Amino acid sequence: GILTYFGACSIITTHNYITGLYTAKGQTHYHLAHGMSLIKGVGKATKNKNAKDVFQGDVTLANSSFFKENASILFNMPYDRIFVTGLPSDDDVLCPDDALNKIGINKQNYTKTVLWCPTYRRSDVGTLRDDGDMEAFGVPDILGVYRRETEDILKKHRILLLIKFHPMDVLRNKNFQDSESIRLINSDQLKAKKISFNQMMGDCDTFWTDYSSAYITFMMTGRPCAFIIGDKETYRKKRGFGVEDPIRYMPGEIISDYQSLKRYIENMDEVNIKYRTRYEIG
Repeated sequence: GILTYFGACSIITTHNYITGLYTAKGQTHYHLAHGMSLIKGVGKATKNKNAKDVFQGDVTLANSSFFKENASILFNMPYDRIFVTGLPSDDDVLCPDDALNKIGINKQNYTKTVLWCPTYRRSDVGTLRDDGDMEAFGVPDILGVYRRETEDILKKHRILLLIKFHPMDVLRNKNFQDSESIRLINSDQLKAKKISFNQMMGDCDTFWTDYSSAYITFMMTGRPCAFIIGDKETYRKKRGFGVEDPIRYMPGEIISDYQSLKRYIENMDEVNIKYRTRYEIG
């Protein structure tokens, strides 16, 4: 990989695992971020001891002047090297191409489809990280101790919950089972059907996450989000945030334990309306 890097005139990445290497004369590194960094600490905001270098390329893209300024600060990148074009992958969220049907989900059987995409707390791909608190409230609780109760609530309201782990998350290899109301989606399933993650996202009615930048992409649909976080201060200490007050930038219900998630599911439409001015496209 390093030899190929040295011999290339152009390098295009979304995740630069070859840290510490800068480009030489005659080379250009294009960093096509897979999302707009904001809450989750990246670049200079990353506190993890394994993040040895903030270099993220010579050229990058942003989808607004706000994110252009943010990228310039986080990656020490000059303004004239950041182009406000939107990300190529963003197109897919607005053109889902019946993605859920292609993976065997008939939306007509449900009142709504919810996609839950937490970022990892521990990773085993690329760089080994230990971010936040693995024991904080999250997907393992819903697929474990609270599974039966959650399935009953979802079934009562005819809601389908889709869960997609981050590709670097150690939890992606756990043997969690699908059910009528809860289904796990992995990258291999999407690849087999030639569906992108953003297409699947764009075909869902509601998006749940924590500190992931994926919610910014989902907001292009004008549909509601919710944020399931139970380890804010631990995450701040271990990984770091790109902003001082992450809650300020979360345009949806903040959920930190099972009881608050249960209340949210039971009253999802009414709760989401409270945040309509923050997520709807005017």
